Amino acid sequence: MTGARESQAFRPVILAIDDDPGGLERVERELRKRYEADYGVVCEGSAEAGLEMLRDLQAAGEDVAVVLASQRMSEMTGVEFLTRAHQVFPTAKRLVLTNMGERASDKGLPAGEDVPEAMVLGRIDYCEPKPPPNERFHEIVTGLLREWTKPYRSELNAVVRVVGEQWSRRSHEARDILERHGIPHAFYPVDTNEGRELLEQVGRTADRLPVWVLIDGKVLVDPSNEEFADAFVGEPRQGRQDFDVVVIGGGPAELAAAAYGASECHSTLVVEGEIIGGQAGTSSMIRNYPGFSRGISGQELTTQAFQQAQMFGAGFRFARYATGLRRVGEHLVVPLSDGTEVSGRAAIVATGAWASLSSRP
Repeated sequence: MTGARESQAFRPVILAIDDDPGGLERVERELRKRYEADYGVVCEGSAEAGLEMLRDLQAAGEDVAVVLASQRMSEMTGVEFLTRAHQVFPTAKRLVLTNMGERASDKGLPAGEDVPEAMVLGRIDYCEPKPPPNERFHEIVTGLLREWTKPYRSELNAVVRVVGEQWSRRSHEARDILERHGIPHAFYPVDTNEGRELLEQVGRTADRLPVWVLIDGKVLVDPSNEEFADAFVGEPRQGRQDFDVVVIGGGPAELAAAAYGASECHSTLVVEGEIIGGQAGTSSMIRNYPGFSRGISGQELTTQAFQQAQMFGAGFRFARYATGLRRVGEHLVVPLSDGTEVSGRAAIVATGAWASLSSRP
């Protein structure tokens, strides 16, 4: 369809823009064939018509999931169009389409419109040649849709529900912890009907927040990070424990070390003072990590690495800082901030952003 959108009960929209009729026809055919059952597919033959359509969709209260734009258009480049589209729908994913055989970095574009540069600067999410029918094109579009729907999936499939003050520091920390661990969750401000009803259901009041309600019915009232770690991914508090390898730090390098160690049947423990991912886990997009040409969020990268290491049998102690390192016989002993100790025949210290083991309590 070109022009006004057909009546379709508020499904998220995939919008495609190209002033080449043949190119637009191929893109529209591929999008409708794969996605029309779940998304409204809208196609426009010019950049200005595309911007007008975005404004109309915004006024109608609809959501736009993905915007595809041809890089070479007469009115403006695809990068420029997607930059302006972002001002109307900031959460929409943005894909530049190039002609077959045309490199993303070909010269002849206006200053600042180089596609790789636009990706690095976060002005677009990815680039891909206009499709003949191929699975590569759909892999990219499906990946963008998956990223766009992640917040909605998290709330629909919540295994933790949190009630708290909307703008409190601890409520923000609670959501950050759950997001960085990849745990599906829903947050309800305490002054909403949903928040009040949930507190009533679990027999709690708003005197002490946030309140965490787990899928098994367990309730945690303003839990510390240690209590959270023990409830979800930690191990029971014990005295000294011996391992083959103790990894200090929980970023990508440390998680890779844990996966390698555990996969070689070495008993492996990862000690992380905060939460999974370290500093890398806070990155909205990492584009220079090998194997992820389209880029990957720090949270997604470190969550996958955590799950991989855990699958091989690595253990984890989150929300505990290593406070020292000493040799006792053939073992290296690592005292932790909770008063326990662990030891290993080898220790890997990869503290990343922290300058030393004692940089935190």
